[in-house]
Amino acid sequence: MYCFMSARGNFHVYKSSAGSGKTHTLTMVYLSIVLKRPTDFRHILAITFTNKAANEIKQRILDTLKFLSSADVAALSGFDKEKLNQLCERTGLEPMPLQENARQALGLILHHYHDFAVSTIDSFVHKIIRTFAFDLKLMSNFEVEMDTDMLLRLTVDKVLADAGRNAGLTSILVNYIEDQADNDENWQIDTLLTSFAKNLFNESAAGYIDRIGAYTPESIKALQNNISEYIRKFYEEIENLGNQAISLIDSHHISPDVFYRKDSGIYGYFNDPVKRIEKGGPNKYVIETVEQGKWTPANNKLIKDEEALMEIKDDLLSIYHRMQRLAEERFPQVVLYGILRNNLYPMAVLNALSERLSLVLKERNVVPIAAFNKIISEIVMHEPVPFIYERTGEKYRHFLVDEFQDTSVMQWQNLLPMLDNALSTGHLNMIVGDGKQAIYRWRNGDADQFVNLPQVSNPTGSLIVAQRSASLAREFFQDKLTKNWRSRKEIVDFNNRFFCFAANWFLNEKSIYYDEVMQEADPAKTGGLIRITLYTGTADNYEEAMCDQVLDCVNENVRAGYQPGDICILVRTNVAGQVIASHLTESGIKVVSSDSLLLNNAAEVQFLISWFRLLFNPQDIVSAAHILEYLYSCGTFGAAARHAMLQQSLDIALFYKLLDENGFHINVQELEAQALFDQTQTLIRIFRLNEIAPLYTQFFLDQILSFSLGSDQGISGFLEYWEQQKAGLSVVLPASADAVQVMTIHKAKGLEFPVVIAAFVDYTVRTGRDYTWVTLEDDPLLPEVKVAMLKLTQKVLNTPFAALYEEEKAK
Repeated sequence: MYCFMSARGNFHVYKSSAGSGKTHTLTMVYLSIVLKRPTDFRHILAITFTNKAANEIKQRILDTLKFLSSADVAALSGFDKEKLNQLCERTGLEPMPLQENARQALGLILHHYHDFAVSTIDSFVHKIIRTFAFDLKLMSNFEVEMDTDMLLRLTVDKVLADAGRNAGLTSILVNYIEDQADNDENWQIDTLLTSFAKNLFNESAAGYIDRIGAYTPESIKALQNNISEYIRKFYEEIENLGNQAISLIDSHHISPDVFYRKDSGIYGYFNDPVKRIEKGGPNKYVIETVEQGKWTPANNKLIKDEEALMEIKDDLLSIYHRMQRLAEERFPQVVLYGILRNNLYPMAVLNALSERLSLVLKERNVVPIAAFNKIISEIVMHEPVPFIYERTGEKYRHFLVDEFQDTSVMQWQNLLPMLDNALSTGHLNMIVGDGKQAIYRWRNGDADQFVNLPQVSNPTGSLIVAQRSASLAREFFQDKLTKNWRSRKEIVDFNNRFFCFAANWFLNEKSIYYDEVMQEADPAKTGGLIRITLYTGTADNYEEAMCDQVLDCVNENVRAGYQPGDICILVRTNVAGQVIASHLTESGIKVVSSDSLLLNNAAEVQFLISWFRLLFNPQDIVSAAHILEYLYSCGTFGAAARHAMLQQSLDIALFYKLLDENGFHINVQELEAQALFDQTQTLIRIFRLNEIAPLYTQFFLDQILSFSLGSDQGISGFLEYWEQQKAGLSVVLPASADAVQVMTIHKAKGLEFPVVIAAFVDYTVRTGRDYTWVTLEDDPLLPEVKVAMLKLTQKVLNTPFAALYEEEKAK
């Protein structure tokens, strides 16, 4: 067995920047292992974030092995010679033995391709869950459901269906909606619940939702009453102390005007202590009085009042300190209870959604892909050597992780046992990433854990996690990839200056991501250009001006010799992409974008959907008219008057007669007897749609087939599915040399283009989550509430969980 024992440790972490060769580094590490011992390719697991990246790594490995197998190693020069020398140095082999091992490794991989383990983390976890389905109490024939939105809609449907029959659930929903309306928030029940139900698939909620417990309207009311009484007593005690102070002042006939800063100072504090405490406690004037003895202004003329005040100041200080002790001891709990009182109904709703989701998953025999990490986590966090990894640990000995900055905390915790096991047996493991490129926080990606390596987040103080973290620290070796191999010198120089400036002035605590951000550029690779254009017009003309600016920029680069396919326009949202794509298309520029290739935008697909609606409702004259309109646009009816043709759709019998007269023979009874997929094929054949738009009809057929395999609901079910999914279903095309590409920043991750245009760069980046979860340690007032969901407003700063708020907002 080959062990890569290294004097510098076997846990290698490479920190990089864009274009610095992250994928190349991972590929070289992979090759250094298999070229030393070709059979070890079976024992390497390379993990990345997307299928595209996984395929790219596979291709690079195979291309390099193929090249090394057939190259004249003695005649190599330049980059090829440098790569050969690096591999010889890493493996300790001479060129000829290395070439022989390359041939052997290539043959083994090609003949045992199923053992060539380069995949996404989701694919790997799916394989684990599938293998241990019985141990994890899952049906062995379960299906993986990628469409979590669909599952949430079904869950919400079940909740709403039960609402009319279940009085308790109905009451909870009504109170929840009323609270939303009172706070001027969304109160449309279906969209509200669907949006709120996304918490069910949020990793940060894993381990909490199952512990919410079953709330009833009666139990919620009782909890709210307990909380209200606690809060009332606190404020009553505070006000009583304030009243004692004011009564003492009044009994000595002391004017408020004698006090330092009057109502802004300690007198105002005694006069309205609740308001002052809620606003953050004593201000600087109150503190000056208490700590520096400033009871009266320097120019005080009320000498008798001042003398009387000096006699009672010690008593006033005593009352003040009692108020402060009371506030310090109980006000954080008062604020927390106030937040919890408002969140009891949302938690009850979430529990109801969770119960219905479990029913949906059981009925459909599916496991949502979003639940994979949670299933594994429930085991690995409590076992030093989780049983589900025993077999895997024997197979894989080297773990190579790409794009680590986008790995979630739960995913990392799930991988740790395997890395720990591999390191304990002296095998090389590596991680590569770039904290600056972390854009997946909305999917629970946490770049902080990359920056903090080898330390591992361990908020619960788990001994198992601490041991795994110590294992990483013992073998830790860090290197930085500082050379930019991709971009031209001018681009690299601009980025160096920009990020150094931004890190110092704007990024505050996040500047750690930009430590040693400077990249080396290839001095011979020049000719780059960065242009920043600021809009100075009015808001009314902003969108049009941006579109014109993008169009001018595209035309300018085409005139300069670039192909349209060399140009990519980046946008933040799909809506912005649609605006840009439409403007370019209207101006005669070919565009490839998700929006321009939506199935629903194809006339032929709309034609088929109209047929489905007509078959579902034989009296649907609107759909009949749309069918005739499409055929008229295709020239089917020649020069016939459009109005006269459309009138035929008012009578369904005349509608079918008109189709028959023009060569489209529809046997409705036979069509209705067919399965959905066969119906679609029949309509495509009769109207020759495959000849008019083969690409769209083929992709539409794929959607029909995919839906039919998972459902037997026929036309009615598909029409409902279509309405829910049509905005996201598009034709997938390779890049074209004659079409500009428009894509979101998310979809462009990992790609490169000669010309990049960033449009509508006026967006604000939303940071932080709306909610966080906390555990309540046997709270005497609320013993039934084991966990709580807190809305992350500034109020949380005044609770015992202030650190959570600050931590979340800093991310």
